Amino acid sequence: MLITIAASEGLTDSGLSIALDVLRAANAIYQRTQGGSAPFRVSVASRDGRPVTLASGLQIAGLRSDRQCARSELWLVPGAWAETNSEVERWLAGREFGRLAHTLERAAGRGAKLYGSCTGVYAIAATGILDGLEATTSWWLTKPFLRAFPKVKLDPRQALIAHRRVATAGAVFAQADLALHLVRTALGPNIGSLVTRYLLLDEHPAQASYMALTQIQADDPLLRRAEVHLRRHLPRLRGVPELAKAIGASPRTLARRTEAALGLSPGRWLRRLRVEEAARQLQTTTTSIADIAEDVGLGSAATLRRELRRELGRSPRELRLASSRGSGSGSGRRRSH
Repeated sequence: MLITIAASEGLTDSGLSIALDVLRAANAIYQRTQGGSAPFRVSVASRDGRPVTLASGLQIAGLRSDRQCARSELWLVPGAWAETNSEVERWLAGREFGRLAHTLERAAGRGAKLYGSCTGVYAIAATGILDGLEATTSWWLTKPFLRAFPKVKLDPRQALIAHRRVATAGAVFAQADLALHLVRTALGPNIGSLVTRYLLLDEHPAQASYMALTQIQADDPLLRRAEVHLRRHLPRLRGVPELAKAIGASPRTLARRTEAALGLSPGRWLRRLRVEEAARQLQTTTTSIADIAEDVGLGSAATLRRELRRELGRSPRELRLASSRGSGSGSGRRRSH
């Protein structure tokens, strides 16, 4: 299979390297276990084969051009580094994004599959191939995506959503999930499992439990002040009027700004912060569910369970099990009172 990894300015270093390492490992494992030639022929391409500067400032050269990769059967599109909505907006308006979207549109027209993660999903969406389909991208960059591509059924809680001709993945390290999905669909589950084990990769069935529900892409200084106050006074904060007074704003101004930046009411934002802190404590301590609920201001264990299910789609037990698997131990740190 001919695969091209699309390289553009500001590309995440790990997005490129993860894809290369997974595909290289798949080739090696396939040849050792099955014999024959390497199943994947991988190229990295940029506009006219020019060097590309990655997000870290490192420059990569020796690339192929888009035209040289015209016969590729699959294009893999890692994301560019973006921390805020405004950075995404600038990238969407830039020449580099237009070039990448045009390249992918031509590739799709020739029948190539398109796989993308993080902001790479934006470039795929610009081709129209995702219209009417479910897709995912980095959970903290959903707002500009929804504005730019309203026909796509975006579900940022998912780490990977795959269709016949297109697959999308979430934040930067979901690139590993995307590459492993490619390996499994092309070479079978056994090779995919071997690659996972050799590279010590963990797959992410969903992004939901990783989501920092405060939506950190907000550029509004008022909301940054509000977040600092919320985190410091979360257990004792009685409600939105108290928060507004503490940061020197009216409740109406606070409501307008949170809705504009986060798409949330102040009350919903406060609840989500409480859930975020509760999830952190569940995964890092052995404190009882009832004590955690009281500590974050949710009142009761029943309320905590309900809010976790609503916001994260998971129970306290599921969060603790996932945490113990990740650490290799069932033990946790007990918080002293």
